[in-house]
Amino acid sequence: MVLDPRLIKASLAICALLSTGGFTAYAERAIRFSHLDVQQAGVEGSIQAIGRDKRGDLWFGTAHGLSRFDGYQMRLGAAPALTNSSITAICPDSDGLRLWIGTANDGLFLLNSDGSLHRHLEVDGGRIEALASGQETLWVATLDGGISRLTAQGNHMEPAGYLSEGTSVSTLLETLDGTLLVGTLTGQLLRLGQGKFTQFYLVRA
Repeated sequence: MVLDPRLIKASLAICALLSTGGFTAYAERAIRFSHLDVQQAGVEGSIQAIGRDKRGDLWFGTAHGLSRFDGYQMRLGAAPALTNSSITAICPDSDGLRLWIGTANDGLFLLNSDGSLHRHLEVDGGRIEALASGQETLWVATLDGGISRLTAQGNHMEPAGYLSEGTSVSTLLETLDGTLLVGTLTGQLLRLGQGKFTQFYLVRA
């Protein structure tokens, strides 16, 4: 078996860091974790979605609506229009000034930075599973395996493609060149182009 030289170099670098304690020291400097007890702050239910706006505030979606954390305190019911909605996805718009909110049964919402409602769109396909904001497009994946796009000037969703029956989307990402990558609950990684999906096959060494 022939090993990739880049893999060998990376392995040696990691071993060197571990042997000198450099990796541990770097990790301690670079990453700090703290625990935010959202239940103690009054947030009900499991966290189903998390988003971050341009100001750095964190937004938490549950089955009971949307809450907002500004770094100091948690504000419950941060979006009155979503008080009784089950939040499934949160995604900043292309400018980072507003937030797209996907729900289980109530469609798609665009909120202003203060939590007020800017737009509301009905979405076919049931529960919204994932959102991704691109350069000029918002991508929306729904429970039925459909993926739709909404342009910055659009007022309705345009179908972009459908996955095979029984395949559920777990995450979406638009790359710098505008390609949409799709991750599924069955472990697939797909690329969407011209209405068709191409699967990436991950090869283990």
